[in-house]
Formats: sequence, C-alpha cells, structure tokens
Amino acid sequence: MHDSLIKAAKLFSCFLSLFTFSVSATTVAIVHTDFVPSSKIERLTQYGQSQQVNVVSITPATFNLKQLADVDFVIADTPRMPDRQRLTEIMASLPQHIDWVMLGGGPPSASSRVEPPFNRLLMSYYLNGTSRNFTNLFAAIDARQQGESWQGLPKAERIPSYGIYHDESVVPSLSQYLNQKGNDATLPIIAFAISRNQIINQEFEPLEQLIEASKKASLTPVLYYLDDEHGLDWPWEQYKPAVVVNLTHLQQGDKRQAEMKRLNVPVIQTLHYRDGDMDDWRKSDVGIDQRSASVMLSTTETWGLTDPLVISADKDGDKAYIPEQLELLFGRAHAYHRLQSKGNNDKALAVMFWNAPPGAENISASNLNVPLSIKSIADGLKAEGFNIPDIDEQQMIADAKQLLSGYYNPSKIDTLYEDQYAAALPLRSYLNWYWRLPLDTQRFVNQWWGHPMKFEGLSQVNGEPSFVFPILKRGNLWLLPQPPRSGAVGHAIHSVNEPPNHLYLAVYLWLQLQHQNNHLDALVHLGTHGSQEWTPGKARGLSHHDIPYMTLGDLPVFYPYIQDNVAEAIQAKRRGRATIISHQTPTFGPAGLYGEYVALNSLLGDYQNALPGSVKDELKAALTSKMVELNVLTDIGIASEALEQDFEQVLATLEEHIDRLASSAVPLGLHVFGQRKSEQELLYTVLQQQGDELISQFEPDPQVFWKRFDGSLEALDQTKPVKWLTSVLEGSQTDDPALQPFAESAAAAFASLANNGELESLVNGLSGGFIQAGAGGDPLRNPSTTSGTNLFGFDPAKVPSPAAYQAAKQELQNLLDAHMAENGEYPQKVAFSLWAGETQRHFGMLEAQVLHALGLEPVWDRGGNLVDLKIIPAEELNRPRIDVVIQATSVYRDQFDGFMLKLSAAIEAISRLEDGNTVAQNSERLSETLRELGYESDKASKLSALRIFSNEPGDYGSGVNDLAIQSQDWESDDALGKQFTNRLQYAYGSEVWGEKLGDVNLFESQLESVDAAVMTRTSRLHGLLSTDHPFEYLGGLAAAVRNASGSSPSLYVNDLRQSEGRTVSADSFIAEELNAHYMNPVWIKAMQNEGYAGALNMLDITNNLFGWQATAPETVNDHQWEALSEVYIDDKHDLGINEWFEQHQPAAQMQIIERMLEAARKGYWDADEERLRTLIERHQALEPMVEYHQAHEVTQQYIEQTAMGFGLSGAEGQAPTEPVFSGQVMQEIPAFEAPTFNDRQMMMLILFVLLCIAAGAAKQHFIYREN
Repeated sequence: MHDSLIKAAKLFSCFLSLFTFSVSATTVAIVHTDFVPSSKIERLTQYGQSQQVNVVSITPATFNLKQLADVDFVIADTPRMPDRQRLTEIMASLPQHIDWVMLGGGPPSASSRVEPPFNRLLMSYYLNGTSRNFTNLFAAIDARQQGESWQGLPKAERIPSYGIYHDESVVPSLSQYLNQKGNDATLPIIAFAISRNQIINQEFEPLEQLIEASKKASLTPVLYYLDDEHGLDWPWEQYKPAVVVNLTHLQQGDKRQAEMKRLNVPVIQTLHYRDGDMDDWRKSDVGIDQRSASVMLSTTETWGLTDPLVISADKDGDKAYIPEQLELLFGRAHAYHRLQSKGNNDKALAVMFWNAPPGAENISASNLNVPLSIKSIADGLKAEGFNIPDIDEQQMIADAKQLLSGYYNPSKIDTLYEDQYAAALPLRSYLNWYWRLPLDTQRFVNQWWGHPMKFEGLSQVNGEPSFVFPILKRGNLWLLPQPPRSGAVGHAIHSVNEPPNHLYLAVYLWLQLQHQNNHLDALVHLGTHGSQEWTPGKARGLSHHDIPYMTLGDLPVFYPYIQDNVAEAIQAKRRGRATIISHQTPTFGPAGLYGEYVALNSLLGDYQNALPGSVKDELKAALTSKMVELNVLTDIGIASEALEQDFEQVLATLEEHIDRLASSAVPLGLHVFGQRKSEQELLYTVLQQQGDELISQFEPDPQVFWKRFDGSLEALDQTKPVKWLTSVLEGSQTDDPALQPFAESAAAAFASLANNGELESLVNGLSGGFIQAGAGGDPLRNPSTTSGTNLFGFDPAKVPSPAAYQAAKQELQNLLDAHMAENGEYPQKVAFSLWAGETQRHFGMLEAQVLHALGLEPVWDRGGNLVDLKIIPAEELNRPRIDVVIQATSVYRDQFDGFMLKLSAAIEAISRLEDGNTVAQNSERLSETLRELGYESDKASKLSALRIFSNEPGDYGSGVNDLAIQSQDWESDDALGKQFTNRLQYAYGSEVWGEKLGDVNLFESQLESVDAAVMTRTSRLHGLLSTDHPFEYLGGLAAAVRNASGSSPSLYVNDLRQSEGRTVSADSFIAEELNAHYMNPVWIKAMQNEGYAGALNMLDITNNLFGWQATAPETVNDHQWEALSEVYIDDKHDLGINEWFEQHQPAAQMQIIERMLEAARKGYWDADEERLRTLIERHQALEPMVEYHQAHEVTQQYIEQTAMGFGLSGAEGQAPTEPVFSGQVMQEIPAFEAPTFNDRQMMMLILFVLLCIAAGAAKQHFIYREN
C-alpha cells in the first residue's frame, strides 16, 4: 500500500513538472531532533513533492540561519517535551518574516502571524498522520503561501485512540486482526505495546520487520497501542499472549501495574541504543547510558517490567533491529508459553545453590536457611502437582555435601556419575556451541583456560571425552551446586577480569540444552547471591554474547533474593536475566543484656543511686574492676587514664553503651523461603518496628525496659507492651486515641510479615505469570518493604534527595567532631566508600556529605532530578573545603554513574580555583609529581584533579575479601593494600572514564594523604561483621592508605540505622556488634534452632572478624578473640554448643577453630598456651566426625606442630586418606586423568565435530525452509 502511494506521488510530481507555473514552489523546513526517524522525513518529502512543496530537513546540530534563505514555512516536530525544549531556542531565533508552528510535546505554539484556525488545522493533520493527512498538510501550507484559500480542505482523518496495527493501518479488535491472512492463533502470541505515534509518524518499516521476524520465529505478533480507557490488557479477552513486550514510553504507572496484574503474563522492557549503531553497542562497556536507564529501567521496574533487552540501534537515522537480541526475545516468549501451557506434573525445575562460605561441606545464602528452603520449595511445588518426592532436611544436607565433593575431590566424580549424582556433557556438544561464539569471546576464554579440547577436567563417558559435573535429580526437581568460576573452588565470586572456565560454561550449556530439548523448564538461583550475574559483560543492556546472557540462553531464571539488598538484586535482574522473588529477612528481637553485662549494669545503677561515702567508694572500685575485666573501656574507645581524670564522664559513656547494646535489634535465626515464623517472633519484630515510641506509652523509660531481658526473651511476653500488641493483633479494639496509630500500623505490619507471598509468586512464575514489583529494604526501618515481589530501586537520577542534603550537614559535622575527639584536629582529606545498596536505603546521605565537605550545592529540576552541582563561594562557605577521595563499588559505578559524572566535573572545577583551597593544593602537588615523571602540564593537571576511583568497566569486587581469608597464601598484609589499589585504580572523571595510568597508580597517590575513611550502615540486619563487604571496602581502604602512607587512617561508620544518625569509630562499632549480637545467647539460641545453616552463620561471623583483623588490625583486639572462643568453643553460656555442632555440622566448628588458630599463627592474636591447647584438643576431637573438610595445608601444619609442642598426638592419623580440598585452599583444581590425543586422533576428532556442526546446520536450514 505504501509503495503504491509513493509511486503515485512520484508520477503526479513528474506530470506537474511538464507544466510551467508563474508562481515559485513553496519550501517547508522540518526542524527536528534525532528522535524523529529519518524514514518519516523521507515520507514527508515525498508527500510534499506530490503538492509541489519542497521539504528540507534541519536538525539542531546542522542549524544555520542561511539554511532558511529560501524557506517559506517552518514546522518544528517535537514529539516529546525534551525535543520541544531543544527546539524552542531555534524557533525564537527565526526571522520574523518566516512563519512557523511547533507540533507535539506540549500545547500548540506558533509564530504571531499564523492564524489560530490554520495552526489547529495543521496540528490535526500532522498529529494524526496518514498519507491523506500529510498530503493535505502540504496542500494547506502551499495554498496559504500562494494566497489561496485553505479553508475548503477536508478535516483530518482520525487515527483511532487505541487499536492493533495491521498492514499500515489499524484494526479495532483482536478477533478481526487474527482473522487476517497470515495470522495464526494456534501459535504462541507475542504482544508488542507500541506507541500511537508510530502509526502517526508512519514508522511502518520497523513494525513490519518485527512482524516478519516474529513469524519466522513461529510466533504470532500482535502490535497494539493504548489510550486512557484501554490499557495493556484491552485486547486479551478470548486469547492471552505468552508475553507482553514494551516498545514505548508507558505512562500512568498505577494503571499499568493493575493491568499487568490482571493480565498475569511477564512484561519485558526493551531498549533502543541511541549512541551509535549496533556495532557501537556491541563494543560498548556500558551498554545503555544512565539517562536512558533512569527513564527506561528505573521507572518501568517500579511497575514490574523485567528482563531489559536492547533489541535495536540507530542506523542512518532509523531503527535497526539486532538479530541476536531478537533471538533472545523470541526464545523467552516460547519459554514462557511452555510454562503457561505445560502441566505442572510434567514441568522440571533446576535449583542451583551456592558453596558459601568456601568449604567442602558448606551451602548457604544471605540470611537464608538453604536446606530448609529447598525442602519448602519442594513441598510447595508438590502441593501444586509437581512430580517431586518428599525431601528430608538431613538427607538434603548429606546430598549437598556429596555433590560438593565432585568439585572439592574431583577424583570422586566418576563414582558420583555412576551413582547418579552427576551428569555429563560430551565435548563435541560443547564444541558445537563454543565454536559458534564470537571469536573475541573464544579468545578471551582460551587465553585464561586454554582450548577446550585441552581442558584437564575431562572424563571419558561412553567412550568419548566429556565434562562431568555434580547434579542430583529428585523427581522433577534437580539440585546442583553452582560450579566454581575459575580453577579454584570458592574463588573469584566477583571477578570479571577472568572469564568462567570451560566447566562452568559447560554446566550452564547443559542446562540450556535440557531446556531446548523440553526436559527442563526453569532454573532457580537460590538466595543472595551467586556468580553468574557477575561474569564479564556490559553494565546494562547486555548482549546475547555477553557471558551472563550467553550462559542462560532462553532458560527462565527465578531468583529468590533477600528484600534488604535491592542494589544487587537489580544487578541480578539487569545482568542475570532473572525475575526476582524477594524473600523476607529473619525476624528480630531485642538484644537485652546477658552474663557479666547484667552485673555491670547492676553495679552502675547501684553506684549512681548510692550516697557519697565508703559504700559508694567500694562500688566505684567494683565497677572499675568489672569494666577492666570485660575490656569495656577498649570497646567504647576510652583510655584507662580517663577513669582517674573524669570518672563520671566515663560512666555517662558506659551507660550510653549499655543502653545501645540492650536496645539493639537481633536477628532471630534465618529465613526459610515460603515459610512464616511463629506468631511470637513476628510479634517481636512488630515490637521492634514500633520501638521506643510504643514502649513509652506503657513504660516510664524505654531504656530500662530493654535491659530486663537476660539472654532470653521469655520474659518479654509478660510485659505490658507485648500483652497490648498481642490483644490488638488478636482483634481487640483500643479505646486510647494515643494508641490508635500504633494499633493500625502494627496490624498492617503483622499482616505483611505473616503473608510473605514467596511460594505463591514462585508458583505463579513457574506458570508463566507476572511477578508484581515491590519495594525492598530493612523491615524495621521500612515496615512497608515487600516480599514475594520483583524488587525495584530508588531512581539514581534523584541522588542526593533534598532531604538527604539537608540532613547530611549535621552528619558531616558528626564525622568531623569524631575525628577531632580521636585525633585532636579536623581531617583535611577524607575517603568515602560509596555503595549502591547503602545509597538505595539512605537516598544519597553519604553523597550529600561529600558535597558539604567540598562546598557544593545541588541543583534539582521540578521532578527532583539532580541537574547540576554548584560551587559555593569561599566567602559563603565560611570554612575550609575538605578534600575527598571517592571509592565507588562496582555496582555503584553501574547504577549511579550519572552522579559520579556530575561530581567529578565539580571536583575538577574546584581544583582549578585559585583561592588556596585544599583540593586545589593537593591537586597541584600531584600535578607537579606527574610533570616530573614526564607528563605534559595540561594532562598532569587534569589527572591530578581525579578523585573518583572504582573497578575497570565490567569488573566487579576488589578481591580483598577473598585474599584476606586466604591468609595462608601471603605473609605481609601489604598484599591487601596493593590488591585494593591495583584492582580499584580506574579513574572516573569528565574526560576520563574507567582508565588507569601505566606508570602511576593515581588511586594510591590520592590515598597517601587521607586522614580518615568512612562508610554508612543503614540496615539493622547488617553491621560490620554480617557480611564480608565492610572489611573488603572500609578495611581495604585502611590497608591501602597504610600501604601508601605508612600510617593507618581513622575509620568511621556513619550509623544511619536509627532515626537519629551518629558517627562512630569502626572498632567501637565492631565491639558493639559482637557483644549485642554474636556473643549474645539470644542470637546463638536462634541460630541453634536453624541447625546446619545456623552453624555456617557462626563460621561466617568468625571469618569476617578475621577479615577486619587482617585489613585493619587496630579494629580487633585479643580479648575479642578470647571472648569468641569462650562462647563458641568453651560454651560459656551453657547452651550445649559443642554437642549442637557435633549433631548438625561439626565441620563448621572445626573451621571456626582453624580461623582462630590462623589468627594466632599470623601473630594477630596473642593467645596463651591454655587457649591454644583447648583449641587444638577440640579440633582433634572433631576430626573423626568430619567426612569431607580438611584444613589448608599451612594451617594443618601449624596445628600439628602446636599439638606436638603440647604432647598431643593423633592429629596426623585422623586426616582423610584422600586429598580433599576445602576451606580456603585456593589452588588449581587437580585434574581428572585427561584423555591424550596424538595428532591424527586430534585431527579426526576435529573433523568429526565439524561434520556434526555441518549436519546440524543443514538440519536447521531445512527446518527454517519448511517454516
């Protein structure tokens, strides 16, 4: 139809050219941005020619008034408000004799001489499109220009406000569309949400290309658009699509969410690459820039759109589809259709779990009981008709250990295969896939791991070389550990400098092939978090050939992720193609006081209440003795001399410390996916949410209330606040108006906690349904946080928020005051550790402190988006500027790069000021050093102003967390500082993005003069010991500064977990956390209830304490190691700790002891002989109980030598008879007996594989031809 119209227009134009007219042709200029496709301009040109109107195209980049010399009329095409804003200035500059109209993106706008009726007519033509409308548009302009009447022209044809695209037109219903020739309703339907403007603008070519490509993929495409009355679900009454694909800018998010929920199919967000063509995109490290991500990702994720796919790029001003990306899209559509149409009894699900912490017997995830969660998933799916047998927790644990042995003791893999605990992928199948990868990808993998045919981990299966890996099938539930990314088990979780090895790729390929062959329907990545989403590739908008997507193909992935870790969940969604199903954190209870702290608090109270005299003097002596005994002065950062100098001030600080310990919220064990905790624990969590405000309604002093509980929460149930809460939650009404708000919020919070929706969402996802979007966060700080949802985050474009900037002024002052109290002076240079997860919770509070330190003021637009950073003049600032160094985590770099760019430009501007500020002075000193090294003056100045450092683009993590725990592999802890600065030395600035120098480490140079380093903590679930990231980054900064300057910086934590922030030293924070949580009987008993999983959490805490010991030795003291050993080994609280470890996981206690002994071996802990003997004896007692784990050889040698010194024997005789690699043994996996090939055999194998590939290609050709 379109071609016929164009031919007719050309013939008519030729016919007219045969005649001579006395009037000149009218010339119309179309002024437009690059957002308007060139195909539209081409069509307009042809329509203009049909009316003897010349059409010229002008863009802002090429605009020049000389271009308007022969122009009679100007149309500004502004489909969006940003386009309108860009063109407004051009329109204002036009000469008065040229008439113009601005159409789209806002209210009608025209030059003064354009009559309103004429403007309305042009607008109705232009904004309704169609060939007839555009032809009449040019006829009207020409008539007006020639002085003829335009009022007799017909009214504009109206494009329906909603409809389904078909053959360059619109049909009003799905049934009518499907009745058209070529549309097959029996095939899976793929729905595309398009824009009405695509019809108006006659962007038919890309729509037709999409239709053709969909049909070739055996899908029936339906391209439809919406209006206010007809939403995303309007066509879908009789038929239902497999998936909805968004190709437009959706609006009215609340409506769209409701429609998606009713429709209940996945909704995929697609992206168009505007910064170049498809080859530019393929080469890009970033993929999609932050501006596009803010609009097309951050916003749509809040509505539930997922699986963001770049499917097109610019090509000569038009949209060009990227073939391999359409393949990903269509593959997912088929996968979802299979989930929707296949019976549950026939569906198969693979559940992949993590080997964490590293060790031959360890499986865990962040705050999730993995064995019980697998059982919960199995039970829940069985109830929905899945063919899954009953799964016992203990059998699950035993099976997991058996599966892990395939990686830790590879000599067992053949036995595992024979016992059906392993599967095999023939090498020829792997090569058939591998040789189809881009050559650059093959080279990348081969450079690290060698050619796959020479991979040492191959076994002979059925007479041919194969990759063999552990996996266990329980009915239609398949269980497997995630394979190690590299040649060392437990290594390189966040490393992107190295690709996964061939075995890793082979395992994921095997899963893909099982999916392609209809044997497997979906994959669950269980818990926070694995490694697939951290493999090499773009930051956002990944390619089919980026390794995260390459590993999965079309296989649907569902990812249970802890609700409190939004930032990394977003990475799993955007880089791991996962649908997130958020799960709850553990429940919480008050820490209370326990043991000697009860006695200490009692002495403090007695002293405060005593009258002056001998009794009070005796109490003072007893109180002093108890503080010394418990090392409390060290914990709270007070020198012993202060007892004599200002005893009363010491007691004030002590009382504050005790109050904080008692009121701390303690996680009560772990979460089990899909299961709710007891009503009692839920009630305790609600009590913690309501906090002191509720307690003060019943108790005169909340601080006294929290101190009542002595290592047990049993007494809590008998208190007035809890009794009242219980009655409210049972349905009783409160008569007290002051309590009514508490009753309402408590009831809502309890309902949310009691109905987590996790299993329901997983079941719905496995049925091809829609997973609703939900906010994440700490449930104590944010009771509205959700579970069972597809998590979304805070829009990075709004960082920092105005509220954060206002509050940050005091927070920065707290930091300065803390440094003054510790060092007697203010810091001149501060290192800030910026984390995406923290920023998602505090909305830019730490970023705002950076701005205040530098003397910068944010400028926001009306939507709250940060648009600029203004330098506050020195005379207005009234204090010296403080220099900064920014260490941004890799996830922060990916998600908040827009802020990084604005901040770097502002810092560079401050460095150029000639007002004597510290930033400029430090930059000049470094610039001079660079000039001495041979750098040109201008370049040296620019490099010296760089202050923001992170990983290389595409790289993740520092490696310090792994290296610190691998302490047997290094002697001097200088290795940690060097690792940190080497890995994170990539500078980010306005002209430099992710680059390093070959001869100078700029990051290290900037750290030389750092006085202090700070990070935030915003979640009451996490402190400095709950994960390894705090010591990785803040501890890593300490090690790096110490390595660069020879002295350690002061380390601080900006504690934002409560409504009122505070800044505290890292060592005091660690001391509080140890005492309130990990040595508290409340926490320990809760972990004991978790069994095996609880034991691994105690191991995690011990490892993380060691991480701090290694990176920042001043933060950990001998008495803390001693106290931990008293609790976890000596059973100080009489909790039956040793018997419990023996029953559930003796290897965990064994590894705890090994970590303590490693602290002693490295000289961090000056443990006395009695303590060392106790640890050695317990280690020996555990050895016969442990099947798989074995200590690192360096640690084992130390144990044996120490045992011999004590006259203890038997250690060597109880070692495993086979070499088992466990714990932190970070060395190459011992090879299987590799098959050997002579040259002839190798050539024959290659020819055989090539023949297989050729046969497969021929088969695909015939299949394609038949379709």
